[in-house]
Amino acid sequence: MEVNTFGVVRITKAFLPLLRKSKGRIINITSLAGRTTLQYMGPYFMSKHATVAFNDCLRKELGVWGIRVISIEPDFFATQLTNQKLVDENIDASISLIPNDLRSDYGEKFLDAFIPMKRYLFQFTSSKTKIVIDALDSAITLKYPDSIYEPRGSILTTVLIKIYTTIPYAWQDFVFSAGHYILGFPKPKTAS
Repeated sequence: MEVNTFGVVRITKAFLPLLRKSKGRIINITSLAGRTTLQYMGPYFMSKHATVAFNDCLRKELGVWGIRVISIEPDFFATQLTNQKLVDENIDASISLIPNDLRSDYGEKFLDAFIPMKRYLFQFTSSKTKIVIDALDSAITLKYPDSIYEPRGSILTTVLIKIYTTIPYAWQDFVFSAGHYILGFPKPKTAS
């Protein structure tokens, strides 16, 4: 939250007086994570939802000054955030901080499967980061830019994301439960 949300708010607020005078643009990079959710990544998704909401509010509030507020919301691209070694280290560090009572609720089998589960997700990352750069370029240079850019790394992720975000929430939950079952990811110990 400190970087993904509060950092964006602080920087934006610092420049608002200048932006009101110049009728400039605010361009924030958020994420697909600001429009949907995945389990076991609550803090990250919360921070991105908050930043997307901040952008949406700003766009409506600052339009009267001629200030454009643009949100860039990429999906899964190969960056340091998806660097497998760093992800594994962060997950290991987080798991080591889990209190014993919670650890026993989840069980070692679940915790041991957590890193492979995230690796499966990260195999969908795209190395085509130019797509995100092109969206930024459009947001900066076009006379009438879109309010939201959604750079997608592949046609497959574009289609899957579109379907997933338009189906009812109960179906979304079912898709994830079925996916976990099919891929053999265990349930937490006390949920079994």
